[in-house]
Amino acid sequence: MPIVQISKIIHRTGSDDDLPQLDTGEIGFSTDERRVYIGNDPILYPPSTGLTTQTELLTEVSDISIAQVTDFVTTVPATSTSTGIKGQVAYNATYIYLCVATNTWIRALRNAW
Repeated sequence: MPIVQISKIIHRTGSDDDLPQLDTGEIGFSTDERRVYIGNDPILYPPSTGLTTQTELLTEVSDISIAQVTDFVTTVPATSTSTGIKGQVAYNATYIYLCVATNTWIRALRNAW
């Protein structure tokens, strides 16, 4: 495997509204919102009208909820073999349920710690 030397990392800064389209792999920092972005390949992810195709890197200031990352379901599974897709999460007043494989659920008791 060849050794690759990176001589300079390119990054841009600016307000979140004015941050331009980043080149592939380029890093952008939104100074007003303190958000960090990385540029996507515009061929694989073409920009929509007026939008850019950068991906936000998750940091402590990211505006994202666990529901956006995890697939929450609205009803809890009736049994450990109820229909489910790996990664789904459900909860009620007693348990938190996690689907660990297709139609395979585990649960944990909710209690204070």
